Amino acid sequence: MIRNPLTPSKYNLWIRPPSESWEAVYNTSTGNYLVLDDVAAKTLTTHQDCLESNRSETLARQGFLVPESVDEVEAIRYVYGISKQSIQTPMLTIAPTMNCNFGCHYCFEEHQRGWMPIRVREASVAFLRFLMGEEKPRSPDPLSITWFGGEPLMALPIVRDLTARYVAMVEEGWFSGIQATVITNGYSLTPRASNELAALHVDHLQITLDGPERIHDARRFLKKGRQPTFRRIMKNIEGVPEKLRITCRIVSLPLSHTRTEQSFLA
Repeated sequence: MIRNPLTPSKYNLWIRPPSESWEAVYNTSTGNYLVLDDVAAKTLTTHQDCLESNRSETLARQGFLVPESVDEVEAIRYVYGISKQSIQTPMLTIAPTMNCNFGCHYCFEEHQRGWMPIRVREASVAFLRFLMGEEKPRSPDPLSITWFGGEPLMALPIVRDLTARYVAMVEEGWFSGIQATVITNGYSLTPRASNELAALHVDHLQITLDGPERIHDARRFLKKGRQPTFRRIMKNIEGVPEKLRITCRIVSLPLSHTRTEQSFLA
């Protein structure tokens, strides 16, 4: 039982889509996200019966409610002060473009055209230097990068440019090396592209397949002409160098496809 009076965290951000009946809250301090029902929303907005509610205890454990006696800003400042003394290497997730050549109907992204501008690339490197701190000891670990999107292979020149900037930091002694993962739909993963990725310190590829050819092509097709993609992806996978590890991510299929999915996984 939580005995201290609780209050909604000042780091709660509310999400209320205008055309939807639901609402959600995201806490920028803990990174927790929660879709709320009416009771939970009332607890967070009015703070009624907080001490008697098991729901309130759950919200407190997740950081949406905090003890009134806690200074959240000071708590974050304290954690930041400790982290400055750590040599833990940051893990970067970078989207060189938000554009994509696929038209998957379930995708939540808007697929904006264009590449990451030079000012953002320069700022990302400056921010990484700031995170590491000039006074901190250098990391004995490699820098971990995940190339995301959109479809990152549509902006390979940006991957080249940023990798060169991070390699320069390795040469300056900031990190022991670079380990990178690319999350890709696999359509542009030609032998030439996969070999270049290996040269750009990529050692892991995550490729999405939605099941066997018939199911995959019905859900993951090119924007242009809704052309199928399965066979080309599989051909590209066969041409990937052995030094690149591959993880195939399978989006959950409907129950009616269970047998087909099992045969695909077998």
